[in-house]
Amino acid sequence: MKADGLNLKTGMSLYIQRIRTDGVTEVLSCNLIGFVEGQGLIVKPHDDSTLASLNVGEKITTRMSVGDSRYAFSCTILTLNEQPYTHIHLSYPEEISGIMKRAAPRFHINMPIRLSLHIGVDIVSVLISDISSSGACLLAESPLGGHADTLNIEFRVPFDQTLLTLPFVVRYVLTEQEDGKHYYRHGVAFQFVSDEDHWQLNQFIEMLINKQYAVPGVNN
Repeated sequence: MKADGLNLKTGMSLYIQRIRTDGVTEVLSCNLIGFVEGQGLIVKPHDDSTLASLNVGEKITTRMSVGDSRYAFSCTILTLNEQPYTHIHLSYPEEISGIMKRAAPRFHINMPIRLSLHIGVDIVSVLISDISSSGACLLAESPLGGHADTLNIEFRVPFDQTLLTLPFVVRYVLTEQEDGKHYYRHGVAFQFVSDEDHWQLNQFIEMLINKQYAVPGVNN
């Protein structure tokens, strides 16, 4: 699809994505500070120190969000600049390589959960950043799996305390940095075995939302 309809705006958030040699997808958060349609983009990274990991001529994937839509397109790094301020000059995207809309609304909920490998017994504590009836965003200190890996996520159903185990597929693994600490953000899609599992998850999400908003000062 041609990139004519990107509707770029100065100041909008962009994400430069690249795959490291260890197979982990690395993401650099940026702001679009200038562009000339058909010629190039100028972006400023949030973390200036990450400029050293990039190379002129490197092809990267650039992602942006507009409403509920997610766009991805390929660019080439034309120049890396530290003066008069840190910025990156990217080639203008020729085509949009992907457009994705969320299948269901996401709810922002931070809580620890149990996660176990699909074929093993390992249990890891992770954090749900957001969740929906179709997928979730999980945060962890180490990669939980690669693209298309299948894992199990476990929920304790509040009504009868039974353990609901849902398999999910890892769609992407991103690395981000906050306060000098690296963490891994995983986008996952649930793989429902039955309609009952789907119903239980929806009830679980509703319980989490009611509990979260019942606490004064939380997301109010």
